[in-house]
Amino acid sequence: MDNKSYINNFKQQIDEGKLSHAYLLNGFSLTNIKEAVNWVSLYYYCINKTATGPCHNCVNCKAIENHDFPGITEIDDADQMIKIDQIREMTDSADYSDLGQKAKFFIINHAELMNENSQNALLKHLESPADDRYFFLLTQNMHLLLPTIISRTEVVYFPSDSSEKKDFEDPVIDKFVRLLVKRNPLAYVVLTTELRPIIKEKGDSFVLYAIRNAYHQVPIDSQIARQLKLFSSNFPQVSYNIDFQRLMEKFCLEVLSEEKFE
Repeated sequence: MDNKSYINNFKQQIDEGKLSHAYLLNGFSLTNIKEAVNWVSLYYYCINKTATGPCHNCVNCKAIENHDFPGITEIDDADQMIKIDQIREMTDSADYSDLGQKAKFFIINHAELMNENSQNALLKHLESPADDRYFFLLTQNMHLLLPTIISRTEVVYFPSDSSEKKDFEDPVIDKFVRLLVKRNPLAYVVLTTELRPIIKEKGDSFVLYAIRNAYHQVPIDSQIARQLKLFSSNFPQVSYNIDFQRLMEKFCLEVLSEEKFE
């Protein structure tokens, strides 16, 4: 994993006292994102931080590493819906300061599992953030979140590193890309039949990474290469709460409209 550039950005914000009140961290590997947020927590609260990072030895660092630090509240329900009561319990604790600990971090893993009521409960605190309250929303599918949530956070998009490529290889997506780069109409058939359940099951981020991986493996003309690169690189950063399947279909038809089927 190489989160160095993201960590450096967070470090600079902390050093300058410019940490945002809320971050939305989106990427294929939630493990990478969690490690980055853990580093940010350590560095922020470390008593003996240095120019290179946290000391890992002070009482705060040890408490954070043992998941026993009073300044950090975390929700990590990977297999079930995050309910409004969980969000209310978290946000209620944001309204008061623990003895000797003013600043607080609130970390929500798998943020896309919040239902609409949960997101609206959280939204109230994102709209009127209290001083020294910092929210970190971690997700692999930011497009499942309400636009109002996304608009009130600083979005950080974590691309995958090369060691993860095998994790998002998919034969159906490979077939789709191979047909698409030839502008073969069967690409649209694959997209609307075989690829549809994959998008539904594995999510937007997985499909985008798999598309990137696939188009690097096949001969491709420069125009389609640019279209694929722009689509897979820019979509996660500029779009949210939309029908990803429909967007894929629109993109596919635009490529096929060039009428260079071989």
